[in-house]
Amino acid sequence: MHKILFILFIAFFLISPAVAYAYPDVDGNMPANDIAFFDMPFNTDVRHIPHVERKLFCKFNDMDGFNDSIAAPRVYADDKKVRAGVIPHHLAAASLIGGFFKMCAGGEYDAVVIIAPNHAGNMGDVIVSRLDWDVLDGVSCDKKLVDEILSIKISGLSINENDTHMENEHAASALIPYIGHYLPGVPVVPVLVGRTISLENTLLFAERLSVIIKKSEKRVLFVCSIDFSHYLPPPEARICDAETLSAIKMRNYATIHSFSNRHVDSPAALIIFLEYARSNNLTMEIIDKSDASVELRTEVNETTTYFIIRGVRENFAQLSFVGDLMAHDVYDYNKSFAVIKKYLRKSDYAIGNLETTLCGKFNGYPRFSAPDTFPKAIADAGFDFVSMANNHSCDMPGSVTKTIDALDEAGLDHSGTYKTRDENRVFIKDINNIKFAFLCYTYGINVPPGAGYVGIYDKDAVKSEIKKARDAGADVVIALTHMGTEYGTKADAKTREQVMHMLECGADVVIGSHPHIVHEMEQIEFKNTADGEKRLCFAAYSLGNFLSSQRDPPETGKGVLLNICFKKELSGRTFIDDISVIHTSIYGDENIIIPQI
Repeated sequence: MHKILFILFIAFFLISPAVAYAYPDVDGNMPANDIAFFDMPFNTDVRHIPHVERKLFCKFNDMDGFNDSIAAPRVYADDKKVRAGVIPHHLAAASLIGGFFKMCAGGEYDAVVIIAPNHAGNMGDVIVSRLDWDVLDGVSCDKKLVDEILSIKISGLSINENDTHMENEHAASALIPYIGHYLPGVPVVPVLVGRTISLENTLLFAERLSVIIKKSEKRVLFVCSIDFSHYLPPPEARICDAETLSAIKMRNYATIHSFSNRHVDSPAALIIFLEYARSNNLTMEIIDKSDASVELRTEVNETTTYFIIRGVRENFAQLSFVGDLMAHDVYDYNKSFAVIKKYLRKSDYAIGNLETTLCGKFNGYPRFSAPDTFPKAIADAGFDFVSMANNHSCDMPGSVTKTIDALDEAGLDHSGTYKTRDENRVFIKDINNIKFAFLCYTYGINVPPGAGYVGIYDKDAVKSEIKKARDAGADVVIALTHMGTEYGTKADAKTREQVMHMLECGADVVIGSHPHIVHEMEQIEFKNTADGEKRLCFAAYSLGNFLSSQRDPPETGKGVLLNICFKKELSGRTFIDDISVIHTSIYGDENIIIPQI
């Protein structure tokens, strides 16, 4: 009997809280933590209740102050693609934060990574969260990138997921509304770093994080959320800021790591940012400086300093080259580029050979014309320039003029065909402070041009135009050629001779098309006749088909996306810094281009 009473007592003790939560109180109100459950119809099958993940709340944002700051943000020039930045998180500097993200609003980003201090200093060396943010129309988290960060293993470094800690850290949450406003739909990856991380582990984490971002193939805006000299009299703050800027300029990580709040509130975040900028060949530009006394419009005995630093590509450029872009049929051309375009868009400048005319309607082999949707799809895919010097340039009546007009309408740079005889045939483009000259040549054309002109390969013209390019200040001369044996599997002797002539005349890079099959590539060393200095050149004899309905022979369904990185030294010497290749294949009736990686 005693045993039965004991069991009944224990059962009542365990069940009574559930009963209390399952029924309303005397006023008829449901318990707060059970409202969601009892809002369901009584016939709901609880096995199929969708899991509703909670969202992080931006606790430290005053929406009135936020609205004021986006109504009158600082104005910064948006003349360069911003890839990274250092910005404050004190809301006294809200107009600076708004100005930075407004400057970035025209960029195309796949994610914003925020490196911010863990002011509380507990719960781990590195803190992340996979939750979305409940602000404006919502700001999502890039969970895949967060999972990659959580997978990093470094001895002595703890990396933890903690939603509450992330929500309570103003250094991250202060920025989220600005991202939601100026970069709607772009997910975020906030990363909090502690002050006690060793310098060695800080550098190791920075390296692993850069690798993760690079492998993701995403266009990331990398933001470091830090404030500089803290709560110091203005004269002392100026001294500390000068010391910090000197250490940044010299990339003196040991000095930065030793800094206290007198200099910067997160040495680790600043070091991670500097390493990311270095590994991505970014130049840092200080575009604004302010402090709390200026922003609050009052004299104070103690102040905090704010910098806006943007990371841009300067004296470094990645150019991407592909082979033939052809329209053998009418279909949704955007689908063809849907998979590959993220690789094109990562480039500073993407170039292809447009082997069709653009006369407003479709016409197939042997006299090609593509509809207006074709150049628009090419531009949307991330292409910046097309060569028009090929044997199909004049396939249709008036095609030279019509094609040039269509390319202009699509916003694509171009060369190789010209409306007038005297038109400049040396196309020069400044890309990240490197001046590139593009020269376009074809072995011939299938149909006389009628109106307009085409860049036909001629030894004397090549020599003269390369000289014009150099006289115009070109750092790099690139020849885009259309020649060789159609469907041949390697470069023939005549093509090799022509390529060598262009390089000897001063071209740095020659990119070939026309065979519709990928040919060999090689680096060739030359001595300058003027100063005897060696220069390393590059030749790709044929990049094959990038977009085409050809499949016979099977090699015509394959191509190459060639990436060449150029670097310019302070002396002005510009050279090839890196070369990489992504092989591509074309699949299905809609010619989906798939990278083979």
